[in-house]
Amino acid sequence: MRPGYTLLPLQWVSRLLPWSEYIDSPLQNTTLGDPFFAFYPRRQFFTEAVQAGDLPFWNPHMLGGYPAVGDTNAQTFYPFNWLAALYLSPARSFSILAWFHLSLTGLLMFGMLRSHRLRSSSSLLGAISWMLSGILVVWLEHPHRLSSFAWLPGLFWAFHIGNRRRKPAFSVLAGLTMALMILGGQPQYAAIGGGLLSVYAVTSSLEKDKGVWNWDRWPLASLGITAAIGVGLGAVQLLPTYEFTLQSHREPRSMDFWLWSALPLRHLSTFWLPNLFGSAEVSKYPYWGKLNYVEYTFYFGVFSCLLSMLAPALNRKNKIAWLWSGTLVLTALVAVGSPLAHLARLVPGMTYFSLHRMMSHTPFLGSWLAAVGFDALAKRQDFRHAPWLVASTCVLILGSGIVLYACRLEVRHHWDGITPELLRQAGLLAVGLVGALLIVKRHPVGSVLILLVVTTDLFLWGRTFNPVSSLDLLYPDNQVTDWLKQDEGVFRVLPLQNDERVFGENVLSVFHIGTPDGYLALTLRHHKELMYAIAPYFDEEARRFEGPHINSIVARSFKPQHGVLNVKYVLSSLPLPASQLRRSCVCQGVHVYENLGVLPRAYVVHQAELLSRDATLDRLGSPDWDFRETVLLPESCAVEQIEALGGGGTDEATQVNIDEYRPNRVRLTVSLQQAGFLVLADPYCLGWQASINGQPVDIIRANHALRAISLEPGHHHIEFAFLPRSVILGLVVAAVTVIFALIVMVSPRCRLGSSRGRRPAKGARR
Repeated sequence: MRPGYTLLPLQWVSRLLPWSEYIDSPLQNTTLGDPFFAFYPRRQFFTEAVQAGDLPFWNPHMLGGYPAVGDTNAQTFYPFNWLAALYLSPARSFSILAWFHLSLTGLLMFGMLRSHRLRSSSSLLGAISWMLSGILVVWLEHPHRLSSFAWLPGLFWAFHIGNRRRKPAFSVLAGLTMALMILGGQPQYAAIGGGLLSVYAVTSSLEKDKGVWNWDRWPLASLGITAAIGVGLGAVQLLPTYEFTLQSHREPRSMDFWLWSALPLRHLSTFWLPNLFGSAEVSKYPYWGKLNYVEYTFYFGVFSCLLSMLAPALNRKNKIAWLWSGTLVLTALVAVGSPLAHLARLVPGMTYFSLHRMMSHTPFLGSWLAAVGFDALAKRQDFRHAPWLVASTCVLILGSGIVLYACRLEVRHHWDGITPELLRQAGLLAVGLVGALLIVKRHPVGSVLILLVVTTDLFLWGRTFNPVSSLDLLYPDNQVTDWLKQDEGVFRVLPLQNDERVFGENVLSVFHIGTPDGYLALTLRHHKELMYAIAPYFDEEARRFEGPHINSIVARSFKPQHGVLNVKYVLSSLPLPASQLRRSCVCQGVHVYENLGVLPRAYVVHQAELLSRDATLDRLGSPDWDFRETVLLPESCAVEQIEALGGGGTDEATQVNIDEYRPNRVRLTVSLQQAGFLVLADPYCLGWQASINGQPVDIIRANHALRAISLEPGHHHIEFAFLPRSVILGLVVAAVTVIFALIVMVSPRCRLGSSRGRRPAKGARR
């Protein structure tokens, strides 16, 4: 929070050309690359667009241009992002919003637990366990995850208060928190939270009176109001996400791939041994488990874990204790790929996500259970709970021993790093057990000691994951971008990732330089196919998963066909023996080449070929294709448009001028003497509309992934505008939802109480 610093892993600049030659700043967390390569560049675009009066719907700098409005991680409609964009710089907003959400979720968790009549000390323990849990602290620099998780306790708090007071206004408030979870950037977490709320509502509606179970209709009615308002307000993001996901690279995963993403069974031990398989902190020891450490973090304190195990044993009549304990067990069984995972796959949309992310909500449920267990421990103050305490401790010790034995070869190799971890957790458990003994003795120090153990444990464990960097490392000025900015034209740059990484994905967008490659959660499918048809990409990951990284487009070689994408300059760490390239300079270890065969951002051709999808992709990679003379169109294109062409390739008398080029609007003036196709070297995407002299026209998908329109001879004013219908429909749905919410709040109190008759008041006449 201090001035001159930001919560970003900016030490990455020391591993990238052109900075690696003069910046020496070791990485603190090697797995924390997304904030540097994706989240900050996206946040900077959002901030600059809002401050310039543009809607941050279409980002023209990354991936040749992509629909940011459909990327949930971009948080396009999250209200706190808009507020921060108006008053804060992108770097400052990263830090301030992170601490705001972390503090907010702790306060909401405390209030939610207090509303369940838990003691202040118990509620504080649950709030600390959740606020400092691995799922929040390790992902503190992932703003879309933190923004969604932060509102989860508020959802349950508002819902519970509404059920207790029978006031629909609190159901509306719960719906608002659900909408904020959706708009926060991770609708999948909002969906899981909604599923947990549904289970909670059904459980709350069951009441037992004199041995007979009855339904209380209010929790279910409240759930309906909450879901309607949450989804209705969230429709402004959900509908564009659905529209553009259909155009993206994402698709349901096969069963084999889905099961491959399961959590290794041995990783369940990280509930109480978080660093057993390594740490993301470089100064410790390298990670030696499956994939990367960040994805599998659900630690919420070793003694909190012990208390959560005690909750159902010490609260045998508490429905919440048994409900969340059972949910945790079922979640773990699904996440590790048991036969239950096959049933979970039947849930719509489930296969779009990794199995191990099913564990993302376990710290929330575990912290809730820890508070319940601690509250029961403090209330009983006798030795009847001692057997359960000893048994739970033995389970943790036995589980640790089984995992250590099963992984004995790796354990032997990493023993020097594992020993301090085991001693640390054993010491924390021992001190916590001393605190529990003091509670039995009715000593007030016991509760304080347990709170200190949980706080110290989580603070010392999580404090090193998120580096705080000096703003001097915020993508420093360099000779390469200074040289490129001397060219005032409209062009793209292709950084090749060969011997050394040059800038890396998306980094050039920070300098307002567009590239056809990038790394984002939403990649347009046709653009990705075009890029890899021109220059196929193969590496170890490609051979393993039959394709490159699912969220990435990376170029390792230059081909002349890149000119069709308006690639004017090529950057490389190595000399390139390409005849069509002219080396312009060598700046700080980066070879800058000018592409002599580049096509302008907008141009006109007078020849076209109608091809199928597969034939088009083959033609794109063929050196025989003269992309300067001929455009490739889909077979669905109208034949009369092709017959109207004059032929003869390009026409020197044709003039194309770009009058305005903004994120959501492109205006051009075109003069031509014979019919042709205007090709705009930007990705084809539904949501763009085109007009010629004010009259709407259809946009044709050209060269498999670009935009084109058919033109007749003459002088034309052409405009491309991006305003997806899904956004308009989402705003309409959100407006209707607001009206519905107001009606619910001002209407007379709904009589949706228990289905059984009301009992007469004590002493009343029958």
